[in-house]
Amino acid sequence: MGGRDPSNHDHARASTVTDGALRVELLGDPRAWLGDEPVTLGPARQRAVFAVLATRAGQVVPRGELVEAVWGTSPPASAAGSLHTYVSGLRRVLEPGRPRWSPGEVLVSEPQGYRLRLDHLDLRTFAELRERAAERARAGEHRATVELLDDALALWRGEPFAGVPGPFAERQRTRFTDERHSAVEERARARLALGEHAEPVLELTALVAAAPLRESAWVLLVTALYRGGRHAEALHVIARMRAYFRAELGAEPGAAVRALHQRLLATAPEPADLPHEPARERELLAVVPARAADPGPVAERDAARLRGYLDGVLVGRGRAVLVEGEPGSGKSALLAEVLGGAGRLGCHVAWAVAGRPRPPLGVVAEALGAPAPATRKELLERVDALCATAPLVLVVDDLQHADDASLLLWHQLAVATRLLPLLLVGTCPPGEGGGRFGKLRDAVLARDGELVRVRSARPASRTPPRADGCAVSTCS
Repeated sequence: MGGRDPSNHDHARASTVTDGALRVELLGDPRAWLGDEPVTLGPARQRAVFAVLATRAGQVVPRGELVEAVWGTSPPASAAGSLHTYVSGLRRVLEPGRPRWSPGEVLVSEPQGYRLRLDHLDLRTFAELRERAAERARAGEHRATVELLDDALALWRGEPFAGVPGPFAERQRTRFTDERHSAVEERARARLALGEHAEPVLELTALVAAAPLRESAWVLLVTALYRGGRHAEALHVIARMRAYFRAELGAEPGAAVRALHQRLLATAPEPADLPHEPARERELLAVVPARAADPGPVAERDAARLRGYLDGVLVGRGRAVLVEGEPGSGKSALLAEVLGGAGRLGCHVAWAVAGRPRPPLGVVAEALGAPAPATRKELLERVDALCATAPLVLVVDDLQHADDASLLLWHQLAVATRLLPLLLVGTCPPGEGGGRFGKLRDAVLARDGELVRVRSARPASRTPPRADGCAVSTCS
C-alpha cells in the first residue's frame, strides 16, 4: 500500500517538461522555446512539419494534409515514413523527458493526424494587435493605433517562414507579407490623421519599392507628400506610378488614383490649409570632417561619376552610392574633391566618419548635426525636413564600421533616395561581403544603388578645397 505507482511516476516525468510554456515565432526563421530554453527544430522538412502544426495549433492536422503541405501534390513514396520520422524528432525536442511509449502532451497523436499545443504564437499576437489597432482607429484614437501597430510590426524579424520548404510555407510567406504591408499602410493612415508627414513618406516610399503594385500604398504616399506641402513631389510620384502600371500591367491605375491626380492638378501648389513658411534666405547645413578639407589626387574617371550623381541631386534626383577601395586608395580624397564644395552649390552637407565609439545611430546623428542620443524617427524627420528646403548630401565614411542601427537607417534612407533629393554616400573596403554590412551592400545594389570602385589615386586636376574644418554650422 505504501508503494509508488510507476505509471504515476512516468506521468510526473512527462509533465515536468511541459511546465515551461511553448513559445513559437514564425515571422522570420522558425524559432521555439520551452520556457527559457530554445528548441532545436532540426532539418528543413522537419521545420516545415513544425511550421504547419504551429500555424494550426490546437487543431488536428490530418497526415495527408501534412504530406501535401511539405512535399506538394506529388509526394515521393517515402513521404509518409519521413513524416513519422520528423514527428518523432519533434517529440524528442519538445518533450525531452517523455517516456518512450507514453502519449505525447505537447505534440499529440490523434486517429486522423497530429495536434500541437502551444502557449504563444507570434502570428496570433500580430493578428490580435492589428485587430485592437483597428478598434482604436474606428474610435478615432490615432495615437493608440500607431502604438499598437508599432508593437505588431516589431514582431517581424525578416521574411516569414524563412528557410522553410514546401507549398504551405510559400503560401504563408505571401499571405503574411501582404498582411505586414497592410499594417504599414494602417499605421501610415493613423500618423497622417495625427498630422505627421515625414516618417510616413519614408515608410511608404520603402513600401511602394517592395510592393510596387499596391495601389493603396501609392495613394497614401501621394497624400502624405501633399499634406506635407510637397505638391510637386506628389505629382511626380503619380507620374511614376502611372508609368509603372502601364509598363507592368498595360493599364492605368484605378479610379481612386485618377481622382486624386485630378484634385492635385486642380489645387494650387500651396493651398491655404497647408502649413506655409514665409519666404526667407535658406540656411544650409554644413557638417564636414577635417579629412574633407584636403582632397588630394583622385582618378578623374571616378570623380566624373561622382560629379554626375551630385549634378543629379541638384535637380532633384536622389541616389545611393557606395564608394569602395583599399585603404589608401583615395576614397576619402575622392569624396572631398567632389562633395566637399556641395554646400556652395546649394546643398546641405552632412558628413561623418564611422569607427569611434558612439551610441546607436550616433554616426548618422553626428553627420546631421543632431543631438545624441537620437531616435530613428527623429533622424528620419530631420532628413525629410532638410530635403524639403534643399538637396542633401549625406556621407558616412568607413560605413562598414557603423553600428547596426545606423546601417538599418542607412538602408531605409537608400530606399528613400528614389523620391527625395538625397545623395547618400558611403565608403567601404572592396567586396565587403557577408555579415551585417554585406547584406546591406547587396540590398542597396539590388535596388538601383551605384558602386564606384576606386583602384588607384592617380594625379588629376585639382580644385581648391571648398570645405571648412570639422564643424557644424549653417551658412546663408
